[in-house]
Amino acid sequence: RRPQPSPQKRAMASESLFPSASPPIDASSTAAAVSFRAGKMTLSGTTVTADPRKGRVEIVTDADALTHFRWVLRGEGGGVEEDLIVFPDEAEWVRLEGAGEGARAYVLKFRSSSKKLFFWMQEPRRDGDGEIAKRVNEAMNSHEMGS
Repeated sequence: RRPQPSPQKRAMASESLFPSASPPIDASSTAAAVSFRAGKMTLSGTTVTADPRKGRVEIVTDADALTHFRWVLRGEGGGVEEDLIVFPDEAEWVRLEGAGEGARAYVLKFRSSSKKLFFWMQEPRRDGDGEIAKRVNEAMNSHEMGS
């Protein structure tokens, strides 16, 4: 008769050796370093157009100390639609220049590629946009593990 593995070994054996590129983050044990209301925008040629859906941007550090930039659809039936792992000094969150007076559009620019994601602020108070941008960049570009 073969000996039965311990519960710890059984749990380890059931885990995938190669997890998916964006493993789900347990929201109950991980608080977002930064979280604010924002919608996505799509780029067509040189024009960005706002997606009318309500969303939220979250910067979260997972159990492996990886920083995730996520866009979550708010409301019933919502869920994570974008989940990108961002390494320190890889990306920057900046106000979109030339978006028009009073526009609250931002772009997530990646330094190592031409990839750009566009968002528009849905927070009711525009006077906090600059502070949010500062906190996003600090959270994404922290060199401390797990922060």
